[in-house]
Amino acid sequence: MDAQLTIGLPKGSLNNPARRGYTARLLYGAGFDVKNYEPGSEGSEMPFDNFTRFRGVRVESQRAPQLLAEGQIDALFAGEDWIKEWELRGKPNEKIMDLGYGNVKVVVAVKTSDMHNMKGRDVYEYLFDEYGTVQGSSEYPNLAVHDIMESQAYRKRFGDTKPVMIDVTGKENGSGSNRNLVMKHVIGDAEMEAKRGANYIVECMQSGKSLEEAGLIVAHLIMESQAGLYASKIAMEDPVKNRLVRYLGWMLEDGVMREAPYLPDYRVFVDANVSQAELPTVEKGVVAGKFCEKGPNVIPVKGIEGFSSIRVEIPMAKWPELTYMFWEIKQGRGMDAVTGISITPILKSLR
Repeated sequence: MDAQLTIGLPKGSLNNPARRGYTARLLYGAGFDVKNYEPGSEGSEMPFDNFTRFRGVRVESQRAPQLLAEGQIDALFAGEDWIKEWELRGKPNEKIMDLGYGNVKVVVAVKTSDMHNMKGRDVYEYLFDEYGTVQGSSEYPNLAVHDIMESQAYRKRFGDTKPVMIDVTGKENGSGSNRNLVMKHVIGDAEMEAKRGANYIVECMQSGKSLEEAGLIVAHLIMESQAGLYASKIAMEDPVKNRLVRYLGWMLEDGVMREAPYLPDYRVFVDANVSQAELPTVEKGVVAGKFCEKGPNVIPVKGIEGFSSIRVEIPMAKWPELTYMFWEIKQGRGMDAVTGISITPILKSLR
């Protein structure tokens, strides 16, 4: 089957267990056999070997939300900081779920000497009073400008007039005219901009160690960010892609294999409670999908009228296809049509 959903998978800190997260492990934990996605050696293409409706592609975190908004990819694992930055550039996307890792803070940082002189004053108030014309630098120029323009210090001085913005080539991008604030867009090493004349920087941080080493200190929090699953508005308007995106979110949120290693050569028991109305569909689907030859074991559920418990023994590699069959039934007949899905490793390899 040709891939129906193209998923942007990040390299770098969101796929680095020693830093912000381990996206590969999250996918393995949900039961997906993703190739070429080991930290530090990510390929340009990452096939989902056991669920070919999905196709993974390597993306750069800084630009990926743009690709998503333009429909070049359908779904994306990304930090909320970059999603928000591109939303402010007119490239919105749709959040499916937070993922609980990749936590950082986007902050305003100033020189330690400025922090001492501020004596508790608002950072933006201090900068305009102290320097008159203020220069900022950031990888997040739109987040930085949005935050300062919302401040009382800026609004009482300049109203809604937008500041001058300098792009990565060193040229003005024409979006603003207020030269009392010049925001420079930089790629990496924003901390070093303070030594090149910036009065403040806007940067993401985890521990703050790199800021401290550059002689900078946090003066203001703009936002807290974590990794999330996002989809393009284009994909969510497509019925097939919409269903696949939501299936992926369901597997990541409820996938009971999350903390287990992915072992495709092992067999597992899959148990589920199925409504009597859908039981024939499940029994036929289990055989048609070649999950097992004789169909599932079926036992009436005690205390739950109208439901039967099924048990199927399958190779772990077939877990996504079986759960997708359940998902399709849930979408067509209601989320309660199949419940209590669980998986138990048998811990013996196939011969």
